[in-house]
Amino acid sequence: MRKLYFYNIPVFFIIFVIFIISLIGFASYFNYQKNKQIDQAFTKYIELKKLSQQMADASDYLTNEARKFAITGDIEHLKNYWNEININRQREDVLERLKALKVPYKELDLLALAKSNSDALVETETRSMKLVLLAGQVAKEKYPEQVSQYQLTSEDQSLSNEQKMKMAQMMMFDSQYSLDKQIIMDPIGKFAKTVLFRAEQDIKNARSNAVYAFVIQISITALIIVSSVLFFVFYQINIRVSLKKDANSIASASSEIVVMLEQQEQATINQSSAIEQTRTAMNSLAKVFNNSQQQATEAADSFERVHDYVESGFKTVKKSRGVVLELLEQMNDIESRVMGLNNHVSQIQEISIQVRDLASQINLLALNAAVEASRAGEHGSGFNVVAVEIRKLVDESKKSAERIKNIVFNIQRSSQFMITAIKENISLVENLDLLSNQSNKLFEDIYSLSGNNHQYVQNLLYSTKQQLESIEQQVTALDDINNNADQIAQSITQGRKGLENINLIAKNNKILV
Repeated sequence: MRKLYFYNIPVFFIIFVIFIISLIGFASYFNYQKNKQIDQAFTKYIELKKLSQQMADASDYLTNEARKFAITGDIEHLKNYWNEININRQREDVLERLKALKVPYKELDLLALAKSNSDALVETETRSMKLVLLAGQVAKEKYPEQVSQYQLTSEDQSLSNEQKMKMAQMMMFDSQYSLDKQIIMDPIGKFAKTVLFRAEQDIKNARSNAVYAFVIQISITALIIVSSVLFFVFYQINIRVSLKKDANSIASASSEIVVMLEQQEQATINQSSAIEQTRTAMNSLAKVFNNSQQQATEAADSFERVHDYVESGFKTVKKSRGVVLELLEQMNDIESRVMGLNNHVSQIQEISIQVRDLASQINLLALNAAVEASRAGEHGSGFNVVAVEIRKLVDESKKSAERIKNIVFNIQRSSQFMITAIKENISLVENLDLLSNQSNKLFEDIYSLSGNNHQYVQNLLYSTKQQLESIEQQVTALDDINNNADQIAQSITQGRKGLENINLIAKNNKILV
């Protein structure tokens, strides 16, 4: 009989678990990388926007300080202007940072052009400052180095202090200055438009990749669930097929034993009839003693065959009980494996809960981002659109997590039904083991009784040869043999009924399988 065990299952199960863990790790890493790309794209977008504004603000700052000095003659504005040029150097810092961000040279050239035009405008602003300083008769030691080194034309020097002041103010507010200023701001605006457009495209691409990564992760999760279910179903089908084959084997063996016991029962009945006929013949004719002796010899042979049959039946019952014990062990192992699968499904449920919690946190962050974007006004409108799209993705994530939760719940419920069915099968197998044990004891008694009877017939045959003169004693002995044969027939009948019960239980178990 084939043993109910799959030697390749543990190795395959380990490989299957490693494969699932690898898929989960790959999906998590891939999703992490795509989310990281979104964060990097957002960070770069914000920084580029900030740097563009910083370049424009630096140019406006210089213009404002130069104009304030031209109007008020306040030395503080003069200091502020040249501190920005010589110390703070915001325009140079912006260019250096953009190079570090690896902005394309074509876009960097726009800011370089803006800075070059700004440097050209510095000359005009320096001329205006020196005219103001001369008009205000400020001591030369207070002149900034660049202003001190600047040389006015002879026409400028010949102007009166009042004319110098008016000339300085006119230079800072005339149409030419505005045109020069526009030449500075146009490249900055073009740079901001180009860079921010490219950054927005990077964000869109990163967001698309994140959606793709999320879809992959959901697909892998669904694949893991489906694979786990298919693996479980495949394993259960193999177990059911094995249980069915073993139940058929037990039923077949039990049927064969029942047939043999029926033959033994019939032989015992025939033997009792023969003994009765012998006793009647011995009462009628003593001269037929030789026939009685021959019948006694046949009876001894019959008991020997009965002994052999019972011994064979006893061994068969032992084997059947071994199979039942092995079946019980396998059913317990199946229950443990189903419990293990239930634990894995619980872990998947925990992961789906974490995904849902993470989606809630991202939704809160997107809401905060939308609030901040609305505060920023027109400048935050693009970021507000991104926040809305993120919230849509979060809603989809929540729905997917909820679907995963429902699928896991159905799997857990099916596992509980399976565990209940297995426990019921274990109970049936335990009952079958109890009946097998009782049959084993019954066959032990039959085996012992048949051995005793066999020895008794041998002794009776010997006594018949030695005591030919005592016909009455022989008749009495034959009566005893007849009674013992009836007892054997009853014992065999009981054994046959026990095996029929085993056969019935095996068939019921086959139906359950």
